[in-house]
Amino acid sequence: MSAVETMGRARGHAGLVLVLGAVVGCAGDSGNATAPTDPASRVASVAVGAVSELVFAGDTIQLVAVARDDAGRVLERVTVGWSSSADSIATIDASGRLVGVGHGTVTVTASAGRATAAALLPVHLTAEDRRFAYAWVHDPTTSTRYRPAATHQQNGTGGEIAIARRSVGEYVVTFERMAKVESSFRETVLVTAGGTRGERCHLNGWSDAENGRDLDVSVSCYSFTGSRVDARFSVLVVGSRSLPSRMGFTVTGDAATSFASQSHHTFSSFSVGIGVSRSTAGSYLVQLAGTAGSSPQNYFVSTVGGADDLCKVSSWNRDVWATVVCYGPSGALADARFSLLTLESGRPGRRFGFAWSNDPSTPIGDSYTPSLAYQRTSSGLPVRIGHAATGVYVASFPGMARVGTRAETVQVSSYGGGLYSCQVEGWANSADGSALEATVRCWNRSNGSPADSYFTILVLE
Repeated sequence: MSAVETMGRARGHAGLVLVLGAVVGCAGDSGNATAPTDPASRVASVAVGAVSELVFAGDTIQLVAVARDDAGRVLERVTVGWSSSADSIATIDASGRLVGVGHGTVTVTASAGRATAAALLPVHLTAEDRRFAYAWVHDPTTSTRYRPAATHQQNGTGGEIAIARRSVGEYVVTFERMAKVESSFRETVLVTAGGTRGERCHLNGWSDAENGRDLDVSVSCYSFTGSRVDARFSVLVVGSRSLPSRMGFTVTGDAATSFASQSHHTFSSFSVGIGVSRSTAGSYLVQLAGTAGSSPQNYFVSTVGGADDLCKVSSWNRDVWATVVCYGPSGALADARFSLLTLESGRPGRRFGFAWSNDPSTPIGDSYTPSLAYQRTSSGLPVRIGHAATGVYVASFPGMARVGTRAETVQVSSYGGGLYSCQVEGWANSADGSALEATVRCWNRSNGSPADSYFTILVLE
């Protein structure tokens, strides 16, 4: 019998669980096994069994060791002690059960009798394809750090999500184990305000947390007058390999000095890539050459920075470019930073859908099917958008109703020119349980009144 035998694997709440089992002193091992009265006194060497799989923070594995006497015979019933050189990277208990904690290489030591053996074990914080997460900040006024509702959050790393309100209208959403620990990692972040009062939320930015393991996303929310205000919002983090969808994203640099893409926040699975150029103050051309012109696509934008700006897509030409415009508090075009995501689908086996609301003037009480060239759903059924009242729309995604406690997020981006912005009031299953419905509210920011407007909407599970 081999010293290390893979018994199986399972995925639990804490992440990947890899079970490695071994029998120390297997009776059938070439007939050499012995059973001395005091096996520890006969130990001449001990060896740590190899781990063939990658270990990530949150994973649990069972390490094994084999003790032998001076003749090389496997000894039975030998007690093996275990230790880790860095509990901040991985902990290990007396039975050899190791739990990944951080990022780096840990030395694992096994001891039996007077013999010891050490092995180097790399622990990875997360995999690139696990860097997908979202959260709905449903309690914007609490001063207590809390977790979002289970049906409105997901963290692909298996870690937790925590929300902290720093001051009025200022929040930090922490995604456990999502720090950018590999230089090749890329991600973008989108934010959508929630509620019914015309609030607007955008990104201050995001960075690794002080502990080096988590990702902190900073969000500010504003009222019509530009003052900070407590508001609900939805935040989405998309990593470069987290969606099999053909997609691209970028974040612009410092608007005061550079309008190029930030390379560490830019990714493209298209043939050419993504580039950003400034046309005039507050107007930018995002080049998307290489996208598939015949596939439905959509675009989503969030403003980045601490100022009371408003950025949105104003037009696009499939397979070529998208234009982003940004407005300052005065309502004039003004240089500002933004994040942009374009995609063609979602994750296989998961609900996803997007649409461009291209007919905002549909009569109140009526509904329509948005342009099929700019919408797509995992159900294969077309999106319907109903005009409920001035500036109020209900986007229905047939065949995408939530089942049980499965979670999803909804992102809405304003579209077109002028001081019009949109937010998501909330979402739930339709009355007959056949669809997921999201209510969207749009506003004229120049006078604070509801207004019919274009927007794009995205649903991801």
